[in-house]
Amino acid sequence: VEQRVRDQGAQPKRHGCGRSLWLQVTEAGTASWLIRYRHGGKARSLGLGAADLSGKTGLILKAARAKADVALLALLDRQDPPA
Repeated sequence: VEQRVRDQGAQPKRHGCGRSLWLQVTEAGTASWLIRYRHGGKARSLGLGAADLSGKTGLILKAARAKADVALLALLDRQDPPA
């Protein structure tokens, strides 16, 4: 996903990464990881941190998936994931 975004240029949109994980790119070219989920019948999203598209700072896909897994485990216990 990160490579695809770099190749296509930073187009403002969300890129699905599976298991409720999304890479969101803004018009300014900044990127962040988030999960989208439902809790209590309402659609919600939780930011996981800045994405590392340059290879220098932020979360890489592997780390973002690990953070998403922790948040999604809370959902299995019927808890709203921590912010």
